[in-house]
Amino acid sequence: MDNLVQKLNWNMPFIKNQCMFVYADADLDSNQKMQEPLQKLYQYENQPDMREKIEEYISELDMEIDRLESDLEKQMTYNVEACKVTATESRLNAIIEVKNDLLGRLEEVI
Repeated sequence: MDNLVQKLNWNMPFIKNQCMFVYADADLDSNQKMQEPLQKLYQYENQPDMREKIEEYISELDMEIDRLESDLEKQMTYNVEACKVTATESRLNAIIEVKNDLLGRLEEVI
């Protein structure tokens, strides 16, 4: 879908505003009067895709899960105190739950 609002930029030092937000179906006068709402709509239309952000966050969680699993293996190998092992396991389980919840929510949206 094409955006409703376009941002026009120009480099003319004698003009106060170097850009203008325009709706193609409106005339110049209407566009000038509606700059604030057009700017807000432009920003809304151009905000990053939340699906992408969630997928990036999930990949970061995967890296943290891998790191914690590695730490847990080291802790078991070197007989680290039980309370530290438990803390690592708890953190790992919490992150896995968050990841699974996010994956479930992404599937619901599809």
